[in-house]
Amino acid sequence: PRLRPRWAPAPPSGLPCAVVISRATVRACRQEFREYYLSKVATDLAKQVEGTLSPCVAMQFQGGGVRGGALTQIVPYASVRCADTAVAQVGQKFREVGFLLQGDPSRRILKGHVWPISRFPLDKAFSLIPCGMSFTTYPLKPGVTLEMWNRTYSDKIVRLLANELGILWLMSAVDEGAEGGPMGIVSALYSCEEAARSVQPKIGEVLALMGAIELLRGLPYERTVGP
Repeated sequence: PRLRPRWAPAPPSGLPCAVVISRATVRACRQEFREYYLSKVATDLAKQVEGTLSPCVAMQFQGGGVRGGALTQIVPYASVRCADTAVAQVGQKFREVGFLLQGDPSRRILKGHVWPISRFPLDKAFSLIPCGMSFTTYPLKPGVTLEMWNRTYSDKIVRLLANELGILWLMSAVDEGAEGGPMGIVSALYSCEEAARSVQPKIGEVLALMGAIELLRGLPYERTVGP
């Protein structure tokens, strides 16, 4: 048998976690909000909140200008207990930017998996790393569980996604309490927004290779892409 060279990276493997998904509507001036939020809120959360997994915080911004925009934030924690403990700190940080938000942000704590494909070794700890991010929801058939959904993300599939699509980080969760039935939630980080958008025509083929199509009860409800 062939031996693995010493320099070859180990196959990526998923880590069970609690995923906190926060979504908010921004009033206006996306650039203004981004600069304030990234410098005053996200960095503090990464440093102060205990139990987060690296990367600590993944954020996607959409829209902007006078019409406002949207923020999707994903924070993976080591456990549901850690996520629950952080509620007060996170709530305080969102209140600090309340004047830039329209209404209160939604916040869901779900069990999930993350695949930290890239460890970003060339970036300093707690530094902000520009990237592209996708956020996709998949309606699942009744009875489909997190274990069944994540079983489709084998190491072979994750390596394929990293090598062929350029995915740097991957998150998967299932909202079993979603209206209408369970909902698969998948988010990924790419080197840039254009790379995230280029994946769109290939999603069907990827789902077929994963063997995930038979778990779906419909087409993806939503796929948002942003910086």
